[in-house]
Amino acid sequence: MPPLKPLGRPASGKVATPEPPRVKPVVPKRPVAPAPTAKPGPGKRKTVVEVPPLELEPDFETATTDAGHDVDDEPLAIDEVSPPRHPSFIQTEDDTSISTGGRRSGFIDLGIDEINSAGDQAGSLVFSNIEETPAAPEIEELESQVADNPDDPEAHQALGEALIEQGDRDRGIEELDLATTGYENAGNLSHARDLVDEVLRLDPNSVRHRQKAVEYAFKGGDKAKLIDAYLELADALLRSDLPEKARAVYARVAEHDAKNERAKAALSMLAPAVAVPAPSGKPEGKVKAKDAKMKVRDEAATNGDFIDLGSMLSEEDEELPAKDTRMTVEDEEPTGDEEQDFQDMLARFKQGIDENIDEADFQSHYDLGVAFKEMGLLDEAIAELQKALRAPEGKLRTSEMLGICFFEKGAFGVAESILRRGLDLPASGDQERLGVLYWLGRALEQQGKKADARDLYGRVFAVDIRFLDAEQRVKALAGKLFRPTLLLLSHQAAGSKDPRAVTLAAVVELIHLATLVHDDSVDHSVLRRGLPTINALFSHQIAVIMGDYLYSRAIIELVRLDDHEALRVLARVTNEMTVGEMRQLEAHDKLAYGEGAYDELIRAKTASLLSGACEVGALTAPANYQQALARFGMLLGMAFQITDDLLDYTEPEAVTGKPSGLDLREHKVTLPLIAALARMPAEGRRVVADLMQAAEPSDDLVADVIRLVEGAGGLETARQRALDLAQQAETELDVLPSSPARDALQGSIAYAVERRS
Repeated sequence: MPPLKPLGRPASGKVATPEPPRVKPVVPKRPVAPAPTAKPGPGKRKTVVEVPPLELEPDFETATTDAGHDVDDEPLAIDEVSPPRHPSFIQTEDDTSISTGGRRSGFIDLGIDEINSAGDQAGSLVFSNIEETPAAPEIEELESQVADNPDDPEAHQALGEALIEQGDRDRGIEELDLATTGYENAGNLSHARDLVDEVLRLDPNSVRHRQKAVEYAFKGGDKAKLIDAYLELADALLRSDLPEKARAVYARVAEHDAKNERAKAALSMLAPAVAVPAPSGKPEGKVKAKDAKMKVRDEAATNGDFIDLGSMLSEEDEELPAKDTRMTVEDEEPTGDEEQDFQDMLARFKQGIDENIDEADFQSHYDLGVAFKEMGLLDEAIAELQKALRAPEGKLRTSEMLGICFFEKGAFGVAESILRRGLDLPASGDQERLGVLYWLGRALEQQGKKADARDLYGRVFAVDIRFLDAEQRVKALAGKLFRPTLLLLSHQAAGSKDPRAVTLAAVVELIHLATLVHDDSVDHSVLRRGLPTINALFSHQIAVIMGDYLYSRAIIELVRLDDHEALRVLARVTNEMTVGEMRQLEAHDKLAYGEGAYDELIRAKTASLLSGACEVGALTAPANYQQALARFGMLLGMAFQITDDLLDYTEPEAVTGKPSGLDLREHKVTLPLIAALARMPAEGRRVVADLMQAAEPSDDLVADVIRLVEGAGGLETARQRALDLAQQAETELDVLPSSPARDALQGSIAYAVERRS
């Protein structure tokens, strides 16, 4: 069998640059495995049966392996046989040579046949029988070998290793999987297990390969290795956001190894929450350890304030000499590697924690968990908080902090599970649950559960409007609802009292949503408000049909109201928006697109619906109010669209919810570019022309055009034009009587031109 070589590292065939006065090392040729005696070929491959990840059967106590021996509770005794010394091998301190079994030995074959002390160069080395190391075969050659003999595991292994070294990890792992199957079918479980271990070094979170490691550990008949393999499988399930399956594996391990601290800690975290009533008359506070020797500062904060790890260890109890209350370590010289020095210091500190903090000192474990989190050491924080969660008191705050740690690790499903159990714990009300509610909402939002997240943010918002960014998240998940809001404010500002106003506002929002769905399909957009578009999730055909449905639903509601005037206004608006979209698509000469054409476009495509919303809101009001509000909506809509076009140049995707520079990528000419082109030198115009001609402009090209537009004053010109339109819109409101609704309409002007998303 070919030896295993470390995956993802330079090929062993490459010779390092010599460093005098060292003797240039000679890389040995890959040893050739002896041909098997009286053993048939691999034959037809058989299907490998995967061990289900949640089954620990056969039972540890009674199972019999394939080899026919019983697995008992004692670790297997393995006789270690010293390898024979080879006369031409030089033993070194480093374990670096490669043996035929895929394991490293302590010898390097330098091909030295003799040491010649004769002649002028006494003690010189004479190298003989040294052949030049052959070049590693090309991928094409290895693929050809696999094609010639698809049942040869050695060929699959060689190809997989070569692919991984070239950076094609996914395909390389597939080839190693085929090699593993081949070795297993041939009865070489040792080599198959080594290959699985190599893959797990590349991808420690692969549940499938963790299952194979469990299978091989079982077949090897070693209970200790089997338990370790199951624990690693459970950890991988937990990291893969599968807490229920992980809990089942941890539980089975605990059944057969009741003292396994790793399984117990995991189960204490993942077990369903059980509310433990606090003793009567005793307030929640620190739980005194039975014999703990570490005293944590009373002032150590529990809500994110800084905790000094260095001051946590102090003398408390001199009566018991078994443990020293002061953690002392030998002074060591720095190695020069800051990361290594930090890891060494952290290891010594954690050793001091283990030696000086009792398991029952839950307050200390909680404070340490908070401190580790502040340092960014999330795994260490989780380990301490899991211990603190076993306390009979303080479970709510510990659940919150533990959920935050898993959230920051990106394990949103685990964070949700922990925080939901925290939400079920006794509390005086939502004021006490604020942190749990907020972070549960964050975990749900990350998993795409927007509606549930919005409800939780609403509960936080209702108790504390200033809690973190809950207000912004409520607004973001609810959408802007700008147009229906304008309709209802116009209705109130004009003094109307029509009970149909709310339904008309919903109709306006349905029409707006229909235009968005159609626009995303036409533009092939993939994001809208930070979420996937309908055409990205399904197809363009589905998006067109969905937009049509929204339009028809709006018409049904208008007909049900039996209001012909509202139907007339909104039908006209819908037609104008369609014409505006056609004008944009028919703009052939992008660089000749002028400001007049742009104004007509945004009037029809965007401003017409805002104008129609304000007009419909005032249909039952005096004609001068109705006309003024219609003009207000048109001017406001134009300022709104210009600001939106500016955001495409100035704000990142994380703020706007859509890719930065999207208009340029889609070859859309907006006011910032139109204004800049008039002042741009010929060289700059050529760069813009290159972008318009590129089917898919590169990020660098888009960035170059954005810089050119800003340098030519295009952004400032567009910003000033939006402010001018906003001032004109405000003037139109002078005809309306003073009221809170009119003040809110004036506030909407500031929102339209100052917003960032």
